[in-house]
Amino acid sequence: MVCLGNMRFARGARAARETENEKEIEARLAMVAIQLNMIDDAKELYKQSGRYDLLCKLHQACGEWDEAIQVA
Repeated sequence: MVCLGNMRFARGARAARETENEKEIEARLAMVAIQLNMIDDAKELYKQSGRYDLLCKLHQACGEWDEAIQVA
């Protein structure tokens, strides 16, 4: 949160605040990574946390329908 504030990256800080209810730290980091346009890192973090539901949504948002079907 401090780093995002120092970067003056309000959208990323907002994403970090909105993810406070997520149990897995990797899922929280993945949502911030998406805001920083680090999509590949976000995908890996979702895999590590076991949040395949969010991974599937990310694939869909990126237009990667074959990958989304495989994850589902």
